Amino acid sequence: MIVGKFVLLLLFSANVAFAQDKTVADSLANDLKKQRTDTGKLKTLSELVFFYATNTPKLSLQFAKEQKTIADKIKIPTFSANALYDLAIANYYLGNYNEALLFNKAALKIREGIGKKALLI
Repeated sequence: MIVGKFVLLLLFSANVAFAQDKTVADSLANDLKKQRTDTGKLKTLSELVFFYATNTPKLSLQFAKEQKTIADKIKIPTFSANALYDLAIANYYLGNYNEALLFNKAALKIREGIGKKALLI
């Protein structure tokens, strides 16, 4: 009897967690569509990269690539470094450790160059 209740609790908890994740994903996707500025898009894309990194790393990588394209277009070093770091995260979760390391090193080089030592993780 106790085991049955425990199993029901687990199933209910998993269902609630999935529903919350879907709500967050939908909210971020809607936020991305509404963004009018490149900086707003970059911030939302970064959130999407981290949201999908562990469960759907291929989608995370797509968002990171889009983020890098926009960052290259606006040519603001902080955003370029963030995009490279997010590419490192996505590649890490895909198991592409060498690529992740290269992107992380590139982000580090930019951050050191602009004096963002607090962002060196």
